[in-house]
Amino acid sequence: QQQEKQQQQQQQRQLQDWGSLFWCPPQIYPGQAQTVPLTGNTYVPVLTSHHPGSGAVESAIVTVHGATREAEYYFGDMVTVTKRQKKDQHTLVVAPVFGDKACSAHAWSPWRTNAVPTDAQAPYWETSLQKWMYGGPADLEDQHKGFSSFDVLDNVIDWIQLNYPHLRRVVVTGFSAGAQHVVRWAAMSPEGASGVTRRRGLPLRIIVGAASTMFYFSEERPSSACSPDVDQGQYWSCSNFSVPSIGQDCDSDWDRYGYGLDGLYKGASTPGKIRYQANRYLLKSINATSGSEVSKAVRDRWATKDVRFLFGARDTLHCSIGACSADCAPMLTGKNRLQRGLNF
Repeated sequence: QQQEKQQQQQQQRQLQDWGSLFWCPPQIYPGQAQTVPLTGNTYVPVLTSHHPGSGAVESAIVTVHGATREAEYYFGDMVTVTKRQKKDQHTLVVAPVFGDKACSAHAWSPWRTNAVPTDAQAPYWETSLQKWMYGGPADLEDQHKGFSSFDVLDNVIDWIQLNYPHLRRVVVTGFSAGAQHVVRWAAMSPEGASGVTRRRGLPLRIIVGAASTMFYFSEERPSSACSPDVDQGQYWSCSNFSVPSIGQDCDSDWDRYGYGLDGLYKGASTPGKIRYQANRYLLKSINATSGSEVSKAVRDRWATKDVRFLFGARDTLHCSIGACSADCAPMLTGKNRLQRGLNF
């Protein structure tokens, strides 16, 4: 509990340093704002390059923003990419927002609420970055029915399939903090099993870009020789993995959910906690109770998914100087983002 409190305080300081780039209403692309129904009187704020019902859309790219909630910038960058490739006419870009403040449907998109009541509220995650990155509950959990941030991405994918009739394929991608969210969502979500979406069986590809931390599927971690303090470059490879020392490394919490599968089982944690909500989300789609059963089910399903990883060849700043998470568990996996990615 003390470690969790210290992490939250550190994240709040980071948020104050970084600031927030979530604007309600949107400041750059107000005409592209849409509302995706969630549960009850809640919705997901999104930006879309094509209006719902467009018959031209064949491909969809869902892009998840970074720590500063800069969805409008991510949206604009991805639209620019599709235009440069001359694919914009048939490619839908969708940028969901995991905001850090309250935002009503009327404020987000006053002329385009569809099936969402104008007083519907978007969930938000103000107190902790890890909450939305790792599938935790929104702030004001009682108001938002205690759903996981992973439910948000599931609903967006479902909404796309319902509203774009000629859609043929879907890509979900995230960068940095968005990549941390996407890789954990990919591990926990039923979406993408056997490489397809649930609703229409469309090909679903997941692309993870420059995640600060990785999510491991066993207790083993790279040996210390695989994580030297000196950068080894883009051709580095690691073949030595072992289970860290019980009681010595990270107070035995190196594999706790967030960084691994430990602690995911029926009845784990307490309401309001990240692990509780992530576990509750996971158990809706797998039939398992014990920790070993849950771990096996997650690994087996992950093995059927189309997941790609992108790493920056020069993304080599040491994590101890703030380039990536310097918490104990991720430091066991590598000393910079490139090293962590290549080790994984």
